[in-house]
Amino acid sequence: MNDERVQNRSPLLGVSAAMLAHLMIAVPLAYFLNIWVDEASTLYTTERGLVFAFQNALADEKQAPLYFWMLSVWRELSGSIFFARVFSIICSLAAIRLFYALARRFFDERPAFFVTLLFALHPFFIWASVEIRVYSLVICLSLILLNLWFSTYFDSTDGRIQRSSNLIFLAVAVVSLYTNYYLGFLLAGLFGSLVITRMWRAAAAYFFNMIAAGIVFAPLIWAVVSQFAANTVAFQTERSLVVGLQLLWNTFLTFAMPTEIYPLEQISTVSLIRVWFVRIAAVILIALVIRKRREILDGKLVAIGITAATIGAFFLVAYLLLGEVYVAIRHAAVLFAPLVLMLAVVLNRLLPAKAWPLILLIYLALFSYSLTMLYPNLAKRGDWARVGAFLEQNERPNQPIVVFTTFDALALPYHYRGVNRIFPDERYFDWEIEAPAGTSEAWRRQTEFILSEIPSEAGEIWLLTNEKCDVRESCRPLENFIEQNYTIEHEKSFYLEKARLLRKKK
Repeated sequence: MNDERVQNRSPLLGVSAAMLAHLMIAVPLAYFLNIWVDEASTLYTTERGLVFAFQNALADEKQAPLYFWMLSVWRELSGSIFFARVFSIICSLAAIRLFYALARRFFDERPAFFVTLLFALHPFFIWASVEIRVYSLVICLSLILLNLWFSTYFDSTDGRIQRSSNLIFLAVAVVSLYTNYYLGFLLAGLFGSLVITRMWRAAAAYFFNMIAAGIVFAPLIWAVVSQFAANTVAFQTERSLVVGLQLLWNTFLTFAMPTEIYPLEQISTVSLIRVWFVRIAAVILIALVIRKRREILDGKLVAIGITAATIGAFFLVAYLLLGEVYVAIRHAAVLFAPLVLMLAVVLNRLLPAKAWPLILLIYLALFSYSLTMLYPNLAKRGDWARVGAFLEQNERPNQPIVVFTTFDALALPYHYRGVNRIFPDERYFDWEIEAPAGTSEAWRRQTEFILSEIPSEAGEIWLLTNEKCDVRESCRPLENFIEQNYTIEHEKSFYLEKARLLRKKK
């Protein structure tokens, strides 16, 4: 009896340890890190209650609205930045428990714990936990869907689907679609898995369930169409299949063996070693899988592999339709859990059990490096907390603050409590890129708008510009205006942001 109690307690202790390890990293980061502009956008959309979020989530964010509605209610309890991040952390804790439940379908208890610990400490997952954005919730919902799919459809060997389970899956699918459109890629992948594994009766039940989900989702279709139209109004760079495949490869690299979540302009030595290691390892693993396919391939591994591949294929289509900006690494949160699980299963079935502690040590070293590179000087991009403090310490009254780009102007008010007004204070979401990035025409109309916002009577202004103005021609019209009309009295650089005090020429 005591042995049975210990066995039942062991998985709980293992999952709790993974959760605790995640919390020990995520909570301090969530408390100390400044927000960046995407998070500021979320705060702006959710800080005036559910009605405002309901009206503006679709129009301003151009995303599925449910996360913003939920967060607006959550923030009624507390309006702080940290508390907004707590919502993401809670979603991540639930995801860890769900990932372990999913891993136990593929692994014995000990390797399931190792894989769950790696999942809990993955830098991308830590990043999602400390974002006031939808990504942690997307990972959580993807795992709910995967667990429900296995129990409802895949494990139904006789093809009979319980009505209650079918309805629960339908409800979660609808919630998922209203939370993030890309979760639809996962739903498509799960259908493809049933077809490929020839589970025809389950596939038919799933198909009709998804038709019902589509009907419930129908009221939002007009929003998806209008958002798609808005997203294609901006200047579109030429897209190619090769570039799309490169983006998918970079996402695979980041999830499989992370170094920098957001790569540097010049590839680091660590990343260069990682690239060649993964290339060689991929060739070896593919050869081993082909050679030992009868031993390692089963329906479950094929299903999770087809699901991950389908999501990747849809991301490629999204790139070809919408461009690179809409398939950035953060948008691939829906791919994270199935891809990590698939890779872990393949490694577990090819490598001996004694290799797992070594794998864990290697990954923990990579995770430490990746987290260090993710938040240099413990700051998110913009470094708005230090920028705000700098302005408060050095400003005088009647020195208005001008921020380029307009979208960046959302972030400063959450870290600045000084005496001067911030410009612009409207039309944050109105501007799109107008010409190739890095050219002087890229932000022409937005620049004209920002210049029109500068108070004509101000003898001195603070100008805040992001990294685009340091290395590209994007800010050339703005810089020309400054050179003609102002002298630079003071200048200080921060992480991907620069502050300058300008005095008007006489």
